[in-house]
Amino acid sequence: MLEESEAAIWARVTAPGGTKPQPDVQAMIADERSDCATYQKLAAMTGGTCAASLRAIARDEACHAKRLTALYFVKTGACPELAPSCPLLSGCMTALLRERYLAERAGAAAYRAAAEQDPESAALFTCLAGDEAGHAKAILAMLEQLL
Repeated sequence: MLEESEAAIWARVTAPGGTKPQPDVQAMIADERSDCATYQKLAAMTGGTCAASLRAIARDEACHAKRLTALYFVKTGACPELAPSCPLLSGCMTALLRERYLAERAGAAAYRAAAEQDPESAALFTCLAGDEAGHAKAILAMLEQLL
């Protein structure tokens, strides 16, 4: 059974034109790692329940990166090569949270699109889309408290 699954993956990867474009999992991993670092920095910039929520989102993003790294390894047989992530943050907290809200909504949409592009990994991408939508909802709640 495993050999059949591997054969299906390699057939799709090596097939000539006419195949659906596959999601760029390595870019997704880099985004999740950057998001994790961003939320850790944001949590350090604030306190109370807002900081706790941001730390929880950071943990989710780290988990997403690990899950995507495992998917990348299964698909390619290699570990992703990524530069360290150290995002620069400037601006007031509400503006930064607004940016993160929009980014989380965009991330959810990207994962939904990835689920359509890669049926074999659709369950993972659908799960991640739900998490990203939940992050956007949590960030909106933070903004409601702060504004």
